[in-house]
Amino acid sequence: MAAGDLISVPCEWKGIPYRHFGIDLGDGDVMHLARDESGPRVQDLQSMRVRRSPLAIFCGGRQPRTESVVDPLPIEETLSRAFEQEGEEYYHLTEKNCEHFARWCKTGSEASHQVDFIHSQARCIVSTSTKVMAAIAKRSAASATLLAVVAPRIVAGKWIPSAIASDIVDLGVATTAKRMGYGPNDSKQIGLIAGCATAGVVGFLAGGPVGSSTLIGVHLASTQFADRIVDTVSKRVGSLFSRQT
Repeated sequence: MAAGDLISVPCEWKGIPYRHFGIDLGDGDVMHLARDESGPRVQDLQSMRVRRSPLAIFCGGRQPRTESVVDPLPIEETLSRAFEQEGEEYYHLTEKNCEHFARWCKTGSEASHQVDFIHSQARCIVSTSTKVMAAIAKRSAASATLLAVVAPRIVAGKWIPSAIASDIVDLGVATTAKRMGYGPNDSKQIGLIAGCATAGVVGFLAGGPVGSSTLIGVHLASTQFADRIVDTVSKRVGSLFSRQT
């Protein structure tokens, strides 16, 4: 490890694993967003602030890891950002956590790959569940009759595996793009395009142009719905675990 490195250590909260992030200052200390370590071993969010701690305190007996990033800022700027934030008091589980702070110092962009990963997983689950529930409900007899004529292979729930495949491709491509260094929004858009392409190809094979446009529309609608649900839940959960100012 060296000055300006983005480092992390494995942690656990109520059985849930996560990683705690900070910036190596190069002198044996780490700048990180954390609670007061001298206080009781509880989640004291009101003591959360950007603080300078010895590496031993930051690690807490755990093995640190240097995180690789794409297009990092110069070391001097990374350190300047870290020192600039020292003493600032804030915390929000899903919007301003320790990883958001550390990656902002290192890259200039607030991001949390841990939060993004959970969002992506939840988005896929909600989108898939929406499609399955829509197929089970079969609320529109008119649309079912139309599909039976122009795209018979899509009706009777047979389109569900294809629709779910588009969610899996969407998630997989978005995750890969993120690992390649693309930002959260770009990765999400790349995944969505891949998911729509999958839905379009499978839909075309099952029911021609109508089948293709139908499954693309289903994928877009379900992912947009999933985004709204996941964003709403994320904000509410994050607010429960935030420093009140």
